[in-house]
Amino acid sequence: MGKVDDNKKQKMNTLLQTAFDLFTGKGFAKTTVSDIVNQPVWQRGGHSIFISKTSMI
Repeated sequence: MGKVDDNKKQKMNTLLQTAFDLFTGKGFAKTTVSDIVNQPVWQRGGHSIFISKTSMI
């Protein structure tokens, strides 16, 4: 695996952990995609590669 693949994998793991934390804190039904991507761990635009994969969340 190259560095780009490693970075993508790390971003996906961060996204999933962020979503999990919000789901357990706010509840699944009350958590939005905006809630997830607006967390401080995300830099502006860093979530754009995952928006098409929201079904994974």
